[in-house]
Amino acid sequence: MTHPPNFTQKQQGVVRGVILSLFTIATAYSTARYFSPFPATSSLEGRIRILAVSLLFPSLTLLVCIGRLGNHRFYTPQDIDSTVSPTKGSTQAAMLQAILQNTLEQLMLACIIYLNAALFLSPEAVSLVPVAGGLFTIGRIMFIRGYAGGAARRSYGFSLTFQSTLWLGLVTVLQTFFV
Repeated sequence: MTHPPNFTQKQQGVVRGVILSLFTIATAYSTARYFSPFPATSSLEGRIRILAVSLLFPSLTLLVCIGRLGNHRFYTPQDIDSTVSPTKGSTQAAMLQAILQNTLEQLMLACIIYLNAALFLSPEAVSLVPVAGGLFTIGRIMFIRGYAGGAARRSYGFSLTFQSTLWLGLVTVLQTFFV
């Protein structure tokens, strides 16, 4: 019989963040069907509107990340040329770059999933797309706020962003190919 691994305190913190995010996502998605401000729609125009609204705030998180790194570089002499300089930039610049890179990766995945969900989900389920956009935005805010505190502090935000997109993608695949 194998025993579960002994997780470090940091790993336990990450697991707590992931579990909490999954609870948040399950609650949001299960209530979306009953309390959505978006009417069920099968029209292409309605679905494109839902997609556009759903991507607005997630896109703004990328804008904020770009702005934060740009402002930091502008106001920090050590980092103003750090992307083209042979000298290494500051820890703060590296952290802001990592947050920006992760946000870009997450947003790219979300754009693909949201597009497919907006086009292929049933009219009743398409309300999950703006909910995913809201969860993405909250997740990015929590990720950014917790980033400097380490893996456990940023795990809720990362997982909320990633898992909400993942579950929307799985629902879309299931509805598209199996229902």
